[in-house]
Amino acid sequence: GLVTSATDCIIRRCVVTGMRGSGFRMHTGSGSHWVECEAYNNNLGNNVTSGGFHGTSGTQVFTRCISHDNAGSNSRGFYMVGAEVILQFCIADTNGSIGFDNPDHLYGCEAYNNGGDGVVFGADQCYIENSNLLKNTGYGIAASSTQTVHVWIIGCGFGAGTQVNSSGAVSNTAKCVEV
Repeated sequence: GLVTSATDCIIRRCVVTGMRGSGFRMHTGSGSHWVECEAYNNNLGNNVTSGGFHGTSGTQVFTRCISHDNAGSNSRGFYMVGAEVILQFCIADTNGSIGFDNPDHLYGCEAYNNGGDGVVFGADQCYIENSNLLKNTGYGIAASSTQTVHVWIIGCGFGAGTQVNSSGAVSNTAKCVEV
């Protein structure tokens, strides 16, 4: 796919599909802004640490990006490790595992029909506002650690009836600060 180590760059309107690993990978750069990019049908090798977008360091901002139909059981929509991640109006749809893994801030995002949780946070706190987390196989929002994670949840939807998350809205390890 597309691998970048650049600092302070803008990646706009790129599409990556059919990769054995991640579609987009942010390796060592910081300050990148991803705008209207799309990743689908990636992680054909079903690697544990892969999916549509994979960030490993630095600050990354995503605006109106979509990661969908990355079907392997390990495939995440957005998988961020060691990075400060801000997602604005992004979509994680029908990925084999987690929709958004380890973001810091979500604004107006959608996570639906994923094979795991809609959003998983690993840090000690995170912020999610005006986002919909629907019809995921796991929780809408979950914490990956055994420690309590403080989550600010403001104006979010979790679905009802056929659109409910299979495990529930929020896991008991994610301490909601405000709902």
